[in-house]
Amino acid sequence: MSAVNVTGLTVRFTTETGVTTALDHVELDIPSREFVVLIGPSGCGKSTLLNALAGLLSPTEGTITSAGEPVDGPDPRRGVVFQQDTTFPWMRVADNVGYGLRARGVPAAERNVVVEEYLEAVGLSDQRHAWPKELSGGMRKRVAIATAFAADPTLLLMDEPFGSLDFVTRTRLHDLLLALWQRTGKTIVFVTHDVDEALALADRIVVLSQGAVVDDIDVPFARPRTDELRRDSAAIDLRRHLLDRLGLADQRTDLPAA
Repeated sequence: MSAVNVTGLTVRFTTETGVTTALDHVELDIPSREFVVLIGPSGCGKSTLLNALAGLLSPTEGTITSAGEPVDGPDPRRGVVFQQDTTFPWMRVADNVGYGLRARGVPAAERNVVVEEYLEAVGLSDQRHAWPKELSGGMRKRVAIATAFAADPTLLLMDEPFGSLDFVTRTRLHDLLLALWQRTGKTIVFVTHDVDEALALADRIVVLSQGAVVDDIDVPFARPRTDELRRDSAAIDLRRHLLDRLGLADQRTDLPAA
């Protein structure tokens, strides 16, 4: 069974200036356990699609199913990590990580075991009693990732979660996210506008433009994907192709010759 199936998805918004079509008859099927990255220029519909998958936005036309069931609203089986800092400032780190479990009524003893497991997984065991304001941006993002995985969704939706972080922190969080994904077998849909981030993470890259899917590419490179990949001729060709699709051909000049 597919983790996600999107059929004929159209989303329109009515504004003071008229009707805007954010998504136009999108078709998408995502198998379980796949890591799919959505890329595209600003305003192409990436976040709209993610919000629709999360049940935060209703389709104008078309259908969305997750694990064979219609998506008709938010559901704890579909976790969401946003770009914005979503840690609760009035809760300590451990309470943030356990929030979803507590909301589901999971007993404290069981909840604490899961919280400790994921605090250790993201390297924050020694910060369990800290307040979010005492953490760096990268550490707060680790809290958000631990919170999402601890709630045990079957589908994890991530909307440019690392966009505000520096290169070194992003790279470390890529490694952390991939380790958790491989360990837990979650299905992940990850939005970015960064081609290199997409190539580092994805099993499959879906390119959106003007509200439509214009390319859907399997990424053939084995993991772990080290810096050596940047010198691989097939990876260079794929990066060039993606930049062309995004209308960023002028950014290809720093690539080595294939």
